[in-house]
Amino acid sequence: MEDDEPLLVQRIRDALRRLRMVVPIVRVSVAPRPKWIEVPDKGMVHTRLICWNILDAGTEMTQPEFEFLHPSITQQQLESELPDFFPGVSVFVDDDISTGDD
Repeated sequence: MEDDEPLLVQRIRDALRRLRMVVPIVRVSVAPRPKWIEVPDKGMVHTRLICWNILDAGTEMTQPEFEFLHPSITQQQLESELPDFFPGVSVFVDDDISTGDD
């Protein structure tokens, strides 16, 4: 694992290593809009919520993991950049996530 990789990439890579699947699918759902959230000891933070998990033939192999990303990161950016971090892995990015204000 490289120290300069984004934390999201590190977490997904760790999960893939634990599972050792032949043809895994990484699914990442991205909130369409960033929002302000209250974070203990930090106050209000502007962020974009995502959820990711790993699938095998439509079966969830990991529990969904929620992450907060910089609000400027978009679905299109993740669709473009994530596959480069995971050669040989199918990466599916969508906006199928509820942020409580949809």
